[in-house]
Amino acid sequence: MKKISMERAVHQWTEWLDDTLSEGLSMAHATRLEAWLKRGNRRKRLTEAADWKAVNQFLKDKAGEGVKHGTIKQYTATFKSFFKYLFNEGYLDKNPGALIRIRPQLLSVDQKEAQDRVP
Repeated sequence: MKKISMERAVHQWTEWLDDTLSEGLSMAHATRLEAWLKRGNRRKRLTEAADWKAVNQFLKDKAGEGVKHGTIKQYTATFKSFFKYLFNEGYLDKNPGALIRIRPQLLSVDQKEAQDRVP
């Protein structure tokens, strides 16, 4: 496993996002990851941040705050992208993103957005 600082890992991932996604989507992913890193003071060590249980707890907390299911899915996509990138680049031995999920049963009816049906 290659070593990298958390700051450098985030920088490399956001550069990769900028090359592969639209500017708005890339910025949204980066903003969500930064919010999570700041909230849990995970800016120091990559190995501490790469804890799928901590990510799942963060998502449960978001659900408890009343965040909509669609937004939680966006956070999930951000985490999965970040960890998959780090795994593919050889910075992680395992991809913790594969274990990240939110159970819809934890969400209230109001948090679950209605599905638009197309006739």
